[in-house]
Amino acid sequence: MYESVLQNALQLPRQLKEELVAALKGAIFEEMAARPAEEPSRCPRCGHAHVVSKGRGRDGGRRWL
Repeated sequence: MYESVLQNALQLPRQLKEELVAALKGAIFEEMAARPAEEPSRCPRCGHAHVVSKGRGRDGGRRWL
């Protein structure tokens, strides 16, 4: 599914790409802000099921390994 969404997004005109990025950022931020202390069930970066807290980033957000 990720690949098909990505391929479709790459075919959009620039204006729609910018709108999509803004909408995704907003949706992701809202979801993460609603559950700040909850450990993810999968790695946010690679999707692996084994997740370990790896401290905090420069912005104060939690990092995962």
